Amino acid sequence: MFQNNQGGQEPLFPKFPQRQDPLDQAIEEILGKENPAAYSVFTAAERMVRQFKLDMEAYGLLFEAYLCGKKALQQGKEIRNPHAWLRGAAYNVAREKSRKRRRVHSYSPDIIDVIFPDEGDGPLDIAILEEEIATVIKAMRALREEKPEIFDLIHQRLIEERSW
Repeated sequence: MFQNNQGGQEPLFPKFPQRQDPLDQAIEEILGKENPAAYSVFTAAERMVRQFKLDMEAYGLLFEAYLCGKKALQQGKEIRNPHAWLRGAAYNVAREKSRKRRRVHSYSPDIIDVIFPDEGDGPLDIAILEEEIATVIKAMRALREEKPEIFDLIHQRLIEERSW
């Protein structure tokens, strides 16, 4: 500290007002009231939650999109239109959560009941089916390690139900 001309002390490093990044300002506007931009982004997030049948609220989806934005800013990326960026990021987060949910359901331990709901199968038939499923899973794991690009194609086509 040093003294100024009036006899008072000034800090060696003056405090500058902390500048918020555009993403912080956008999220404050979106979560604040009476802002037309906030209304459109928030309603879009609500629509995405319904569209992808997510078990979360629009606030949670926007929060995850915000975290993605903060990570992108830390990596040096520039966000020019934060409202549009948050809307796009929220859509990507919702889509990825939906894909993960479908992926989890497709590997359910009750896969036999899903494939063959008929309860007329005997224990021997179920044992053979379990062995065949285990063989397929083992083969897919080996393929994932040996040729990941082929595994990704098969996974995207069969599990994520994408087109070739």
